[in-house]
Amino acid sequence: MKIKIYPSVANGKATAPPSKSIAHRALICGALSDGSVIGNVAFSKDVTATADCLSALGASLNVNGSSLNIGGLNIFDLPENTVLDCNESGSTLRFMIPIALLENEAKTLRGSSRLLERPLTVYEDVFEKNAIRYERGDEFITIDGTLKNGDYSLPANVSSQFITGLLFFFFLTGSGEIKVTTPIKSGP
Repeated sequence: MKIKIYPSVANGKATAPPSKSIAHRALICGALSDGSVIGNVAFSKDVTATADCLSALGASLNVNGSSLNIGGLNIFDLPENTVLDCNESGSTLRFMIPIALLENEAKTLRGSSRLLERPLTVYEDVFEKNAIRYERGDEFITIDGTLKNGDYSLPANVSSQFITGLLFFFFLTGSGEIKVTTPIKSGP
C-alpha cells in the first residue's frame, strides 16, 4: 500500500476527553448554583456517585446524554438523616465530608470496604480539632457536628482532595485559611 501525504492546513473541531477530576468539582459547583448546565461529562461510577450524593442532599439533577442540568442545593436546609453512598469513589467521599458538616446533624457516608480503607487521617485530625463525633466502620463513616471557620494546617502529600473539600466548605461559610505543610502531591 502506498499513501501520499500533502501539506495542508489542519481545521476542524475536537472535543477534549472529559476529566473525572474536573467533573466531580463541576457537579458540586453546579449543585450550589441556582442552575447550571455542565456538558461533556463521562458518567463513570465515581462521577455518578457524586451526582447521587448531591441529589440525596437536595440538588436537582436532570441528565441529558453527556450533559446535565444541576442546581438548587440549599446548604442551609440539608435533609435530616441523610445517607450518602460514595460507592468506591475517594473523590466523592473526600468532597462530601466537609459539605455534610455544614449543618450540625448526623450524616452517614457509605462506601465499599476498599474505599473506607483509604486514609482519612487528615479529616480525622480536623474532626478532633472541631469536636466532631465520628464513627468509622468497614463500609461507613458517620459524622455528627459542624466545622468551624478558621485556620487549618494540612499535609498535601496525601491528596489534594482534602484541600478541595475544605475549600468548598470555606466558600460556603465565608472564611477560612488552609496552610499546606508539605509539597502538593497532585498539583494539577
